[in-house]
Amino acid sequence: MAAAALIAPGVAQAQEETRASIDVSPNVGYSSNPFSGTGNDLGSGYAAVDIAPQLQLLTARDILTVSGMASIKEYFQHYAEASSYNVSADYAGRPSERVNTHVRMDLSSAIVGAYDTVGDLLTNPAAGVPPPTDLALYGSRDRRRRVYVTGDFNIALSEHDKINVSSFYESTRYRSFGDASNYDGYGSTFGYSRQISAATSVGLQGSLARYVYPGQRGDTRVISTQATASTRLGPFWTLDGAVGVSFVDSSTFGSTHKASLSGNATLCRKTDRTNLCFVASRSVRPTGFNGTQYVNMFGIDGSRKLSEHDTISLHAAYTTEAGSRSLVLPGLNTRFLLVSAMFERRLSERLRVSAMGQYRNIFTDIYSRPADIGGRIGLSYRFGDLQ
Repeated sequence: MAAAALIAPGVAQAQEETRASIDVSPNVGYSSNPFSGTGNDLGSGYAAVDIAPQLQLLTARDILTVSGMASIKEYFQHYAEASSYNVSADYAGRPSERVNTHVRMDLSSAIVGAYDTVGDLLTNPAAGVPPPTDLALYGSRDRRRRVYVTGDFNIALSEHDKINVSSFYESTRYRSFGDASNYDGYGSTFGYSRQISAATSVGLQGSLARYVYPGQRGDTRVISTQATASTRLGPFWTLDGAVGVSFVDSSTFGSTHKASLSGNATLCRKTDRTNLCFVASRSVRPTGFNGTQYVNMFGIDGSRKLSEHDTISLHAAYTTEAGSRSLVLPGLNTRFLLVSAMFERRLSERLRVSAMGQYRNIFTDIYSRPADIGGRIGLSYRFGDLQ
């Protein structure tokens, strides 16, 4: 509790509600190429347990959430233990009627190329945490340790005008390929938006970022300017996006040096039974072993309640890495496809059962590797608060 007071004094002093829970999820499954490696006879069954504690402190103006995830996995053959971990602290506050603030910190440790609860599914766009991009290291089974801190605040200047300022810091380290892959990054974004109708707002934003590669590997500086828009398309659909140009100045061997289009778009439909989102983005991102590159991503996320107890969900993503041809590994323009589907049944307020199938494949210009096809079945039980 003392740590919570240091992070968010207002929460500790005006606490109205505390929620604590732990989700425990044992599961078993099979993966034909669990780390996107090369060669033959790569498949293995596995047993795993995911443990996810969460503590929330809530007041009328503040929410502090501290959560964790330990994904402990043992393969039956070929591979050693491959556990992943993540801890995060997220604070959202409203110090006045016109000001909103947000701070988040994530600490993670995961095997590059593994498909698990932490691994390369570690992404929460709503919290401003981009997923790691290390396609050049898929198959290496290197361990990545990452710290990501982000903060932002927005101020309502008037009924129609708002400004937003955000900053981030990240530090990524690799166990085996550290000399060629480690990097630190930091930057800020300033944005202005104006509500032009009941359903639509438009604006402008600019950002500065720098990615530093230790030793003699240089650094990359990125300046981006974008126009932004957000609108509601009827009672169920929303569209949010930004489009502009990123200018790159890099002294890092193998990194892109080009100015190019950048931006993102999200089209969502939400009803009582269905959530469906189409997403696309193009941005300059640091990568393990491949310097700073343009990363393009196209994805679909959807879920539908079949009944009071049954839900199906679908996730698909296609990612490309390298806006200019890599100099580290000539010809390495990398593409990655992931498709997964899950069925979940709620047996009680605390107990759920699920089954999931997946397909993953990674492609480059100079070599290929076997696809990863697999699935798992499991249970999840919640201890503590049900909310």
